[in-house]
Amino acid sequence: MKSAKGILVGFFSFIIVAHAWAGLTWAKQKNEFTANVGAELARTSYCFTNTGKTTVSILGIQPSCGCVTTSLEKFDYAPGEGGAIKVTFDLGMDEFAKLQKRTIAVTTTDAPKSPTILQLAVHVPVAVITSPNVMIWKLGKKAKTKEAVIEAGPGIAPIKLVQTTSNDNFVVEIKPEVEGHRYRLKITPVKTDALSYAELKFNVESASFKSRVSCEVHLDVK
Repeated sequence: MKSAKGILVGFFSFIIVAHAWAGLTWAKQKNEFTANVGAELARTSYCFTNTGKTTVSILGIQPSCGCVTTSLEKFDYAPGEGGAIKVTFDLGMDEFAKLQKRTIAVTTTDAPKSPTILQLAVHVPVAVITSPNVMIWKLGKKAKTKEAVIEAGPGIAPIKLVQTTSNDNFVVEIKPEVEGHRYRLKITPVKTDALSYAELKFNVESASFKSRVSCEVHLDVK
């Protein structure tokens, strides 16, 4: 019985000591949300509090990708003091992904060998749909006209399509198919007896977009 009692005393002593030395407590270690339609950047924060008995210092913050930047007002936090890591996520690094995930490793003095892994998941609304976005003509074959469609994503206010690039090797005709919602492109290579490549780029304007939205169609004679 004494042995069992000793084990219990030691166990509860361990809990008390562990609690006394507890470091940063995070409000949330995973932030998942939907970005604004057409947004190039997504911003969020990870809030924490020092629930321990001693000062805790943040030694390092390491995002899993260069597309994520962080900022922090200071690095040392006294017992009971709180703060927040502010995060900016550049969505353009993986612009065609509907769900973008990253992690942020935070190393602190209370657990220098066991970083806290913060998770970031951003749902990116579909602003514009381009189909197809690649057109290929075979070298030496007949220069047939091909078609592509550019249309507003679900729930997007009427769009206006503005072509920003052109190429002398391709003739492009743009016609509204459903006014403000869908445009049909008819594209014909001038000739197919030589290799040719072009990127047709468009700016897409809509009341739904807070920043510039663009799309492109790749043309290739090969």
